Amino acid sequence: GRHREELALAQEACRTFPAELETRFTEIRALIALGRLHDVQTRLEEALARGPGRGWTVGELLLQVSHELEAHQQSTLARQVAERAAQWYRDRLAENAPGDTPGDTPGDTPTEAALGGLAQAFQSSGALQKADSVLTLLLNHAPGDVHHLGRAGVVAAALGNGEGARQALEGLSGIDTPYAFGAPLYWRAAISAHLGNLEVAAELLVQAFESGRRVGSFIHADINLKPLWHTQAFRNLV
Repeated sequence: GRHREELALAQEACRTFPAELETRFTEIRALIALGRLHDVQTRLEEALARGPGRGWTVGELLLQVSHELEAHQQSTLARQVAERAAQWYRDRLAENAPGDTPGDTPGDTPTEAALGGLAQAFQSSGALQKADSVLTLLLNHAPGDVHHLGRAGVVAAALGNGEGARQALEGLSGIDTPYAFGAPLYWRAAISAHLGNLEVAAELLVQAFESGRRVGSFIHADINLKPLWHTQAFRNLV
């Protein structure tokens, strides 16, 4: 919660690594926490004008900014930024897949990555039916992908499709691959949270972290865990 110190360190990082979007995000994240929304928009436009460095894409930056805004109760601005992310991923699909229906065959890595990003952007902007359609396409291409299956379950639960969410839970429960690092447990937690099973979700999330799920400051704004954000168990975990 020491956001002024966070901002000072982030600004030092930006001076040291001016081309990295992930570094730019640290400054924007601190400004969001401080409620300086005009500065948030200014810094975001500056980062977008600079373009990507060696790390994050523009789409990833927009998504992370959207999630931080949502976590700090700035839902309208969060949705607007997520919609910009969706447009960015649409543009990438148009570049990688010629024709009138870009992204129909996600056989190449850039296209599949862009479709995954587009699904996230639709989810974050509240366009859940569109997210569901993109995830159906991805699962048809890679039916065993734990992340596509998990996100599809979250979106199904958010749409009120309990049967679809439960099918995703069953599919994730059956995944037993080496070096999963808690991914199936994490997605089961996210789906359970969106189904309203908050205690179960919190327990699964702890198990996911104990199994190697990556831990970082981003957790507090993880949009897949939004139903848990205001629970005491989640606050304790963060």
